[in-house]
Amino acid sequence: GQEIPGSQGKGLNDVDFLIQRVTTDSLLTSDGWADVEAISKAADPIQAAKDAGLTNVKTVTTANGGVASTSLPYALYLVTETKAPSSVTDKAAPFLVTVPFPTGPTGANANKWIYDVHVYPKNGVSKLEKTVLAPAEGELKYGDLVRWQIQADVPVLQSGEELKTFTVTDKIDTTQLAFVTDAQATAFAVAPTTVTATKGGANVPLVAAGYAVTPEPAARAELTVTFTQTGRDKLKASAQGGKVVFTVLTQVKTVPANGVVKNNAVSVVNDSKLDASTETTVGQLRVLKYAKADGTKAALNGATFKLYHDEGKTQPVTVAGQSEWNTANGGLLNIPALRPGDYWLVETAAPAGYQLDGTAKKVTVVAGQSTTTVNYVVVGNKQVPA
Repeated sequence: GQEIPGSQGKGLNDVDFLIQRVTTDSLLTSDGWADVEAISKAADPIQAAKDAGLTNVKTVTTANGGVASTSLPYALYLVTETKAPSSVTDKAAPFLVTVPFPTGPTGANANKWIYDVHVYPKNGVSKLEKTVLAPAEGELKYGDLVRWQIQADVPVLQSGEELKTFTVTDKIDTTQLAFVTDAQATAFAVAPTTVTATKGGANVPLVAAGYAVTPEPAARAELTVTFTQTGRDKLKASAQGGKVVFTVLTQVKTVPANGVVKNNAVSVVNDSKLDASTETTVGQLRVLKYAKADGTKAALNGATFKLYHDEGKTQPVTVAGQSEWNTANGGLLNIPALRPGDYWLVETAAPAGYQLDGTAKKVTVVAGQSTTTVNYVVVGNKQVPA
């Protein structure tokens, strides 16, 4: 009824409310207020108002911090939220209000009429964010692993509202990425794809029966975490206003020409469906091995190289299961996918008849495919003396 000083939450714009006049006797008469009392005390007041008869009056839309206002003649009104932004998980329940509004016989402002009536319908909202996580220490050795983090808000529910649906889906381009299975993550000795919940920075413990992570069966282009009734009850009880965090581990299969790999996410929380996307960059490395002889650069097959993160050769790099690469097909080797940055290239075996150069050579990988000038290294060998 009366205005509540101060903010009562975050105002939400672009919400439509349909205002309908309920058929009653005039509220300038006692019979009119008897009708209002009968409707409000019915087992289902909203249905009782509909049964009495409704007349559409107008639709108002919130703006300027979630506010909508209008002038109305004296009557009983049914107000129904009809449209809301996609972030809204639960629309406000329909409600009845009279103009003017009586304060009732008790309280600090008893037996007053409020002619400037304020109402505060509430919407549960969600948000979806997606980021790329920096590789953990154990993941650094794998140049082609990318871990994505998806955060979906757990809405604050109205009293009596249920968390009917909560799913988060990661969508990849399977020509560029592949999901890393739990078995593969174990073999790599890195953390698998995980699902956690937090509130206020504190962990909310989840149980295995609370959710399931399932791949889209055909192309494996999607990975979805679906919360069961057990899991949704846990989120409702302990994580309202918190987040569900879905970290997804992927492996780069191919590098696009521009080196930009995109990843999309979708969340469905009750009535809300949200999309979020982010991207990361990847590059590759091509090495040409040649013979230093009389000014010519004859291609040499049969040389073996390793790649390291450091000049001291203590942090080897693995890509697509390989940690050594051999020159072939015209003295070339290709390391297919790497995070952009500085690496050290080390020859570990020379072609037959040529001297080994085990010096660590600094190379810089940038986003994108290899050309003859970018992500391209030329390494020469001298023949073994007669």
